[in-house]
Amino acid sequence: MGCCDGKICKLCGLVTLQVLLLVWAIAAVLFSALTVGTCEFLSIPLDNLSELPAEGDDTYTFTGKVGLFLVQEVDSAGYERCTEVPGYIYDSFSTFFRVAQLMGVVALTAGAVAAIVLILTFFMEMCCAVTGLQYGLGIIFLIACITQGLTFMTTGDGVCSGSGSGFECELSTSSIWSIVAIALYFIAMVQSFAAPFPKEKLCSKQACCKCCQKEEEEVHDEEKDVEAQ
Repeated sequence: MGCCDGKICKLCGLVTLQVLLLVWAIAAVLFSALTVGTCEFLSIPLDNLSELPAEGDDTYTFTGKVGLFLVQEVDSAGYERCTEVPGYIYDSFSTFFRVAQLMGVVALTAGAVAAIVLILTFFMEMCCAVTGLQYGLGIIFLIACITQGLTFMTTGDGVCSGSGSGFECELSTSSIWSIVAIALYFIAMVQSFAAPFPKEKLCSKQACCKCCQKEEEEVHDEEKDVEAQ
């Protein structure tokens, strides 16, 4: 069964690589979602909060943590919540912050599309599709990697310059999730371009059926010869 075993071994190796690629993609999407959906991308030191207009909900106090779409507030009992960026904070930031928001959404969307395509190829036996699918995924991961990196344009915003009317901004927890997402998208991109996809359908007998059938016929012929003797 050497021929068949060799094909199965090669197919299993390629399938393992594709499973790893799926793991990188799903993990990257999760961290990308954390970047967009949490409220701690930037931290404004508390001694600079007086520079912001005194507006908002009197029950909750702005803590200085700003996400791409949410800010963190705390009530008198110490309960923290994430809420939409109030207008008086949003207006303090310029185009850089708005572009960073858009890039976060693009990265999450691109990563999700790639992950869905991978899931479909794995569970619907489409992995034997054209080679262009493999490189198409690589390009999508490249786009996700670049746009995820552009979420750090928030630090280039004039309000974080520390000069003039600006104040010092520090990176916070969500920025770490963004860095992890960038790394995972990069790994997925490299693997998409470098590692070949299986040419046969997953979980399919087509991979070795001809080879195995030939070997089974040879064994059957040998048994007949033995019986004839």
